[in-house]
Amino acid sequence: MTAPATIGVANHEELALLQQVFQRACKERALAEGSVEAEALSARLMWLFQHSGAYFDEATFEEMLRGEG
Repeated sequence: MTAPATIGVANHEELALLQQVFQRACKERALAEGSVEAEALSARLMWLFQHSGAYFDEATFEEMLRGEG
């Protein structure tokens, strides 16, 4: 679990976490890298990160992407 250094701005550790969540979500959804759907998923993930203002780990981000959080 990490604390955002600045709300809406990802540091190296957070970017790595976001990348892992994105790659796993694309695999689960069978989305091709660079597809419109993958880009929309990436945008959603970044929006969630930028507007959360809280502490998150991979599981929390994955729940949010699924609409559970």
